[in-house]
Amino acid sequence: MKHSKLFVRRLQIVMLAGTASSAILPALAQAQSMPATQQDAASSQTPEPETGENSPAVLPARAASSGPSDAEIAEIIVTGTSIRGAAPVGSALISVTRDQITAIGAQTTQDIIRNTPAFGAFGQALVPTGDFGQVGIKPSIHNIGNGATLTLMNGHRLVGAGILQTNADPSVIPPAAVERIEVIADGASAIYGSDAVAGVVNIILRKNFNGIELSGRYGFADNYRTFDLNGVIGRSWGTGSIMVAGEFTGNDSLFGRNRDYVLQDQRSIGFNDLRTTASIPPNITMQGVTYAYPGFGTTPNLYDSSQVGSLIPRSRRYSFAAYARQEVTDHIELYSDAFYSRRKSVVTVDPGGITPTITTANPFFVRVPGTTANTQIARLSLLPLIGALYTPSKLKGMGIVLGTNIDIGSDFRVTIEGNLGHEDDTNKQQTINNSAVAAAAAGTTTATALDPYTGRTNPSVVAGLVGVNDARNIQNLREAMAKIDGPLFDLPGGSVKIAAGIQYHYESLKQSYNTIGVNGTLVSKLSRNFLSQYAEVLIPVFGDDFVFPLLRKVDLSASIRHDKYSDVGNTTNPKFGINWSPARGMNLHGSYGTSFRAPPLADKNPASIDTRVQPLFASTQFAPPGALPSNYFYLAGSDPGLTPEKAKTYSAGGDYSPPFIPGLTLGATWWRVKYSNIVSIAFPPALYTDSSLAQYFTNNPTDAQIANFIGNLRVDGLAANDLASRVALLSGATRMIDLRRKNLGVLDARGIDFTFNYKRSIGPGTFLANWSGTRMSSWETKVSPTAPTVDNFANGTQIRWRWRGSGSYSIGGANLLLAYNYVGGFTNLGVAAQPRVKAFKTLDLVASYEIKSDSFLNGLELTLNIDNLTDQDPPIRFSGNGYSTVSNPLGRTFTFGVRKKF
Repeated sequence: MKHSKLFVRRLQIVMLAGTASSAILPALAQAQSMPATQQDAASSQTPEPETGENSPAVLPARAASSGPSDAEIAEIIVTGTSIRGAAPVGSALISVTRDQITAIGAQTTQDIIRNTPAFGAFGQALVPTGDFGQVGIKPSIHNIGNGATLTLMNGHRLVGAGILQTNADPSVIPPAAVERIEVIADGASAIYGSDAVAGVVNIILRKNFNGIELSGRYGFADNYRTFDLNGVIGRSWGTGSIMVAGEFTGNDSLFGRNRDYVLQDQRSIGFNDLRTTASIPPNITMQGVTYAYPGFGTTPNLYDSSQVGSLIPRSRRYSFAAYARQEVTDHIELYSDAFYSRRKSVVTVDPGGITPTITTANPFFVRVPGTTANTQIARLSLLPLIGALYTPSKLKGMGIVLGTNIDIGSDFRVTIEGNLGHEDDTNKQQTINNSAVAAAAAGTTTATALDPYTGRTNPSVVAGLVGVNDARNIQNLREAMAKIDGPLFDLPGGSVKIAAGIQYHYESLKQSYNTIGVNGTLVSKLSRNFLSQYAEVLIPVFGDDFVFPLLRKVDLSASIRHDKYSDVGNTTNPKFGINWSPARGMNLHGSYGTSFRAPPLADKNPASIDTRVQPLFASTQFAPPGALPSNYFYLAGSDPGLTPEKAKTYSAGGDYSPPFIPGLTLGATWWRVKYSNIVSIAFPPALYTDSSLAQYFTNNPTDAQIANFIGNLRVDGLAANDLASRVALLSGATRMIDLRRKNLGVLDARGIDFTFNYKRSIGPGTFLANWSGTRMSSWETKVSPTAPTVDNFANGTQIRWRWRGSGSYSIGGANLLLAYNYVGGFTNLGVAAQPRVKAFKTLDLVASYEIKSDSFLNGLELTLNIDNLTDQDPPIRFSGNGYSTVSNPLGRTFTFGVRKKF
């Protein structure tokens, strides 16, 4: 009740500010020297139609987009505001239109992200990994983190997707269903609540599509194939409409061996040989000397483990989306949208190497000539023995929204909406059973022993060397929302508008996990709910017939949202914005707000599938610099004590369309995110140098300290997981470390988003040019609030420049587009031979032709996309597998398509 009263009081203050404006502004109106015409005074209530050439879009338009009509705009809720018919005040809106989506030939919404410089994944291949951490692909505005970007569909939340991730995956929506994608690269928790720290991605479905449209594409690169089939059918009538779209898409695997720049022996490019000594054939170490089998020379065998793994995994997906609306009366409209998606992918990885100890008790023991030792360490790759390892994943998601709009007097509208979502994801990760390896190495018969030399290991032993970590994640979403919005009263500058609402949200997470070395299935359940109250007011101070020199239009906005969580407490977040037009064609904007991110259930769940005790033997991993190998252990996974991450966000910028250069628009936005309490892990070396982190490790712990530290957490690889057995295994450890996720990190990031658009008629056709991107000016992090500040450009973990420039020419039904993509270079920290990795620069070509005739072929469109036209390899990087992973490994890719509307 206390928080509700506080919320009401804040709303009353906003209302009083609007009332005060109504009393002051009429007096000012008498002082204006000359009224502006309706043409000169931009409306404070209606956003500009989002045409490809005029919106601050980051992708080049293939052709002029018609955009919604003025009548339609009045009914639109634009991303970044809860008020109908209003553009977001204070924040720049990036809109990727239907024409732009078609122009790049996007197979998925991930392709749109990959071609949009505002996202950290611009220019990269968006692929899932082979572990539980990332089986879905999530957008990350300004590379701040995918958990800090909120993904919406038609303005409402989507159910989360993934195993250890619980934020939404936009690829569940087929591109054929998408009318446009709107991006607010600015904090928006005052409007949308949790997760909108870096901004919001809103996928808006097609609503008034008439007819049938079918399309298909086939693409290929060296050793790679891809395809997609899309269809959409729709009909609109005077009082309603319906649209249903579906897609089936897939791609082959691309392996490291398919690209010659993927290599660990980097002597040919001027660096070192990074191949491993756990090789094919093996190496044998005795009394500190390594011998290469079978010749037993002292030059070791080496193995390149980069060739077997998939750079891009095999994937198949089909998905559907639908939208429907119907006016029941002149004042009541019902609407619904829904989606269903199912995706299968298979990640392939090299099985890696092992270093078992082999004694003369092993019947396959091979003595090195001239030696007498009865014990040796074999270093071998498991690939010849067990082959590659596979991680198949299945993601199945669905959601449905039912809502009604009720128009009441004075142009007010009440919206009531319910939202249900369900996600069921599985991941079967093949992995090495280290206990079985140790048992086989100690085997004393040919039926039980490991042969590390010539591959004579019994097939039943081989089969036992591989286990499966089987994870399943079920997520549910339930929401109910009621909102009212409309004009309160008129000022000389326009109508003061308000929106206020209440929202109830429930989410649940059920995880099950079968892991090798542990008997039984681990099952955990967790849920939360929160109740939100929010309000927003738009005050047009100047505009319409009330203008002054340098004050052609001024809009002010204030929004506030209070969220009461069942598990992490309360949070209140405001945002203030201003739009100011000082001259014709010039629009300036600025904003300030606070945002937050509630800890995901997967991070907060005390029984999360990755929460465990991990013992390490004769290891230096996570040890202090210079430490000798020893036995120790660490805690990993979630922490039930997590609290929300918090942020302050700032932005300022504008756009200018000079009247003396028709068709030209220039835009820039400066932004800053001060992000604290970030969920992170206290990794070394900061763990041992930051005094505030000393609480997270203990040297030479006693058995009592170990028992208290591990509690009831399982120990990986230990079948008997009673407390006595766990303590006995860990007894004598030199160190115990808490590496669970905690509220530790701090980020201060700044940058500028910019855009240049120019449209001009040349001869019988139209020329369109675009240049847009992001330059990061500062990116500083701290592992904890008291830790030293780290420059992420200096250590090579961030990139300053991402941009795309394009030019296109359209004439009749033909269109040709050429685009240049630039992903900046970065520091290669600690590598004196290559202190900096070069930028990744590619050229894309898009050509299309639409047949215009009186025959059945009328409207048939043929398309050709050539991505990476010059077949540019990723930049060389002296480390890892020899190339920069901030790139796309496909190379030149041809894609042929056909589209027909009936």
